[in-house]
This record gives sequence, structure tokens and C-alpha cells, in this order.
Amino acid sequence: MNELSAICYNKTDLVYYDNAVIDKLTEHTANNRFIWVNAEGGAVSDELKTVMHALQVPEYLMENLAVADKERPDLKYLDDCFMFNLRMVWEKENSPELITEQVAIIMGKKFIITVQEGKEGDVFGKVRQRLKNGKSKSRQAHIDFLCYELLDAVIECYARTLEKIGDGIDDFEDELFAVKEGRKVAAQLHSIRDGLLVIRRAVYPLRDILHDFDSIDDSPFQKETKMYLRDLYNRAMQTLETIDINREMLTSLQDLYLSNLSQRLNEIMKVLTIITTIFIPLSFITGYYGMNLKMPENQADITYPIVIGLMAATVVLMLYVFRKKKWM
Repeated sequence: MNELSAICYNKTDLVYYDNAVIDKLTEHTANNRFIWVNAEGGAVSDELKTVMHALQVPEYLMENLAVADKERPDLKYLDDCFMFNLRMVWEKENSPELITEQVAIIMGKKFIITVQEGKEGDVFGKVRQRLKNGKSKSRQAHIDFLCYELLDAVIECYARTLEKIGDGIDDFEDELFAVKEGRKVAAQLHSIRDGLLVIRRAVYPLRDILHDFDSIDDSPFQKETKMYLRDLYNRAMQTLETIDINREMLTSLQDLYLSNLSQRLNEIMKVLTIITTIFIPLSFITGYYGMNLKMPENQADITYPIVIGLMAATVVLMLYVFRKKKWM
């Protein structure tokens, strides 16, 4: 079951419907108004199919919309209708967890239909606010400019998410050197790396879509709007570059963590090696004088303090040599 809403507008007025009413939608198209229908709930309901039939969306696009959540982001078009299958990604509030949501944008000559899964957050909220302003470019321009703004909102969502991730990466460097926090931060870095991969898989196809859009014959986008689409392509490229930079930073931090971990391990091994090395001659001395044999030196009363002194001198001598060699 989809939750449907519709905004019907032109340069002078705007009408909002909480539930899309089919006869009124067709009435608005007849009166030269543009229509934006938004559906939330993921699966394509009968109500949404009725709306798409009323707006004359090709059956081919409707069939592909039903399986869009299983597909790679792409662009499909037939006759005068275009459908963008995209994936939005953003960070959950007060949590590093990433939320992904499939979104489809269908554009015709006088209408746009957006289909979302209905997860928390409203990526298109700012677009709705601009439409309410009668002097905004959204209201004054053709319906294709609204499509540009929706695509821009998706890319802006990527940018905000990457900005938060980048700020988090900067805070991890100091924590990596903390013994107690090191493992925890290393796990978080791995999680962020997976998140960057999710965003990259969403942005990379979108970049290709925007790059190839100019080659489509009879594109419904006007010349001015195509300039904005080229700007979106540049922003998508910048987003991919930001992802690559963050991934390189993560790789550097992980290498730094492993290097620091290896250094701490080496320090521990060095201390243990020094202790073992010191006890080797001590074990030899105690083993030699501990033999159950009659030895002349064992008969003297002074033998015991001499052996203890010899062992102490051996320890002092070995510590002196280690210090001089800068092994400790």
C-alpha cells in the first residue's frame, strides 16, 4: 500500500493533495498545470498503478518500476517518459549507521512521479518548500527543472553523508593510539569503509547516466536545464573523488593502526627477550652449582656469597651492554 500525495502547480498557483485524486490530476494536466505525485511504501500498489495509467505512463516503465529495488541504478525511457532508478544513502541521526532507500523518478511532459520506500527522513523536503514559493525558479520553470532539483537533492544527500563521514575519520586518528580504544576504532573504520563502498555503488551509475544523457535523441529536457544536468555530472564526479579520498584516508589510518600495533608488539617482545637473555647465564650458573656432585668449591663457606655476587654482576654487566647497544 502506497501513501500518495500530489502537488499541482503552475507559475501563479499551487494545489496540494494528501491523497492523489485521479480525476483532479487529469483535470490539472488539462489546465496546463504540472503535477508531482509522490508515493511512499516501496511496492507498487493498485492505487499507484491507477495514477500512472491516468498520466499515461508506458507499461514498460511500470513493469520495470516493480523490480527497481533489485536493479543497479539506471535510466530507462520510452516515448516521452524517462525513469531514473536511483539509491539514496544517508546517515541515521545520532548513529554512524547508513540508511539506503530505493527511489524512482518518472518524468513525462507535464508530470513527475517519485516512488520511495518510505524510510525515515525526507530527502525531497527542501524541493517541496521551494515549490511553495511562487517566485522560485521551480515554479517558473518547466517540469524538467523539477526533475533536476530532485536529482540534485539525491546528490546533495550523498555529499552531506560524505561530509559527516569525513569529519568522523579526522577524529579517529588520536583514538587509534589508545590501547583500549584501538580495536574499537579499527572496527569502526572497517564499517565506514563498507559504507563508502555502498555510496560509491550508488553514485557511480548515476554519473554514467548523467554523462550519457546528452546522447539521447528527443530528450524532454530543455537547453537551459541540460546545463544544470551537466553541473550535476560535475558534482557526481566530485562526490566520487571525495569517496576515493576518504577511502585513501581510511587505508592510511588502518595502516597506521597496524603499524602502531606492530610497534607495541615489538616493544613487548623486546622486553621479554631481554628478560630471557638475562636469565640464560643465571640458569647456567645455578644449574652448574646445583649439580649433585662433590666439587671442591662447594666445600668452602664463601662459595654461596661468591655465586650470588657472580649472578648479580652478570645481570649488571648484561644491562650495561644492552644500554650501550641501545637495545633498551
